Amino acid sequence: MKTLFLSLVLSATALLASPKTARAQTASAADVTAIKAVIERETTSWSNRDAAAWADCWANVPEAGQLVIMQDAAHTVIKSQNTKTDMPQVAKQLLASMGPATGETFARSNYLIRVKGDAAFVQYEQVGTQPDGKKGYTYETRYLEKMADKWKIVHVCAAVYTPAN
Repeated sequence: MKTLFLSLVLSATALLASPKTARAQTASAADVTAIKAVIERETTSWSNRDAAAWADCWANVPEAGQLVIMQDAAHTVIKSQNTKTDMPQVAKQLLASMGPATGETFARSNYLIRVKGDAAFVQYEQVGTQPDGKKGYTYETRYLEKMADKWKIVHVCAAVYTPAN
């Protein structure tokens, strides 16, 4: 019994002394501000059909992509992937296919941001308002990575919903 107890104490001491002990990491205020800014810029440039600004918000990596779940009778899912790492071209084609800017504005709330090293996962709610006052609601997630000291979006997910009144 003494041997077992001594083994447990020594194991616990070794774990506590280990430099690899996990520590909670909180996002710096500067990172939170920069992350929110790139999300806002990405959404605004998408709405304005500004392909160059939109592409600049994204990481130009094969894993970059989006998944959008619409709330329609067909249960439409829109998925895209940047497999050829040509984000500027992808952005130009995608935004051109959407037609002219709609003048929609966006408000975000209930941010949850987790930063771990050079990666961040973000959740929030977004309300889009058309010029005629019609509103659209989405739950959004973003996965970002810090590249050359700039946060870039790697993945977007948006689920359209109707709020319960």
